[in-house]
Amino acid sequence: SAVQMSIASAKAKIARQRETLKAHIQQEEDDPIAPYERYTSWLLEQGEDEPGLYDLEIIVAHEEAVRAFKEDKGYRDDLRYAKLWLQYAQRVEKSDLIYVYMLKANIGCIHAQLYDDYATSLETQQRYAPAQSWSITAILTHSQISRSRGSISSGHLTKQPRSGQAEEEISRVPGACRFQDNVRIKEEPANHTA
Repeated sequence: SAVQMSIASAKAKIARQRETLKAHIQQEEDDPIAPYERYTSWLLEQGEDEPGLYDLEIIVAHEEAVRAFKEDKGYRDDLRYAKLWLQYAQRVEKSDLIYVYMLKANIGCIHAQLYDDYATSLETQQRYAPAQSWSITAILTHSQISRSRGSISSGHLTKQPRSGQAEEEISRVPGACRFQDNVRIKEEPANHTA
């Protein structure tokens, strides 16, 4: 039948791409995360074209990718690595566990997308109060990064003043990363049961 042929075709495509991924990983490219990024992007594109056929492999590939760099602190602020985690979180049943882990492990804390995705997840569970706190953190993080980039792009780093209200809002969100004088500081997460 056409469905069986489509499934067989998808499996063959996945097998070929997985072999390519393994070859690129073994070559130890200058940018080791790049093969994982390419493979997961390819899977996501295929999944859009043929919904359902790639779902399991998308989860497996994301899990492999995030585990491959889990102990490498150099990737914790890398937007690509954070996106792999966030894409993974969107596809697992208990995404809150992924978001909390990312916060505790300081993965992607400089990227507002982490807080925004976590807030969205909480909203879908009708947990509005913690969702609002995480949304505020997303906005503040984006604002702080924008100010920092402006200082850097002008040719030098300058210390950006923070409003007391903004600092207070961040301090009320357990586990959130704070910015102070353009330096990221991780606060120890309290028992965050968001």
